[in-house]
Amino acid sequence: MYKEPLRSDSLRRQQNIVDCFARLLEATPYPGLTVRQVCTAAGISRTVFYRYFESKEDLADALVDRLVLELLEAGDAIPDLLASRLNALGWFRFWQSRAERMRTLARSGLAGRLTDALLALVQRESLDPLAKRMTGAGYAMLCVRVRTALYLIFSMTDHWVRTGLEETPESMAVFCNAFLHRPLLGN
Repeated sequence: MYKEPLRSDSLRRQQNIVDCFARLLEATPYPGLTVRQVCTAAGISRTVFYRYFESKEDLADALVDRLVLELLEAGDAIPDLLASRLNALGWFRFWQSRAERMRTLARSGLAGRLTDALLALVQRESLDPLAKRMTGAGYAMLCVRVRTALYLIFSMTDHWVRTGLEETPESMAVFCNAFLHRPLLGN
């Protein structure tokens, strides 16, 4: 787990390392990228790198966490399961506004990390509070439905951004929101 710096200059340096990593991902796929390349691009030594991150994987987690925070700050992209609504439109607009960064994540094989981080957030913030009010089978079915809907949204947005489809975010969101509310597996 990467370390959260306490001082503002340390936070700036950590953010600079993450920014350099993101820029390098545009040209080099994640598996081929080394800590040495990141250190060279950021103008730091490996010792400084390891002050902030334990590994390249920690660095990838920091980049994903930054996107999750941006999504939370956007506000309208958060699934509101308590209101029985998954705001797919907010996610599509979020993805569209960060299309190049999302393409980079997809090309580098890091989009799955973003998906997993967002699913964990939805689980913790929206689904877990419902567990006590539902039967075990009902809760399990809701988890499957939400997980499937989120994967559908992420897959559609990824394909949409990469291929430049003509569909509007609104039409794609209507489809995803309808999917969430349709009966699942004949229920």
